[in-house]
Amino acid sequence: MKKVDKNNLLEHLALFHNNYCEIAKNLLYKKDKKAVQDIVQEMYIKLYDQVEEGKIEIQQLIINDKPHFGIIKRTLLFGLSLWKKGS
Repeated sequence: MKKVDKNNLLEHLALFHNNYCEIAKNLLYKKDKKAVQDIVQEMYIKLYDQVEEGKIEIQQLIINDKPHFGIIKRTLLFGLSLWKKGS
């Protein structure tokens, strides 16, 4: 697999999209496919912004070509809290 950088970060993260949806679905505690997709899309934006702003390094987010699922889950939880506030 090629080296992950800012130019291909989102593409690389998207390889695990179904995993993120499953995590978000389990955190949401209800069947709402649109909400799950919205939360996951917000996660992509948040992670990219954190890399852009230097708050997180790609090497912390991608380890051995896989996303750090602790960071993923933390970001999904943040998105879920925003989603619940907006509901």
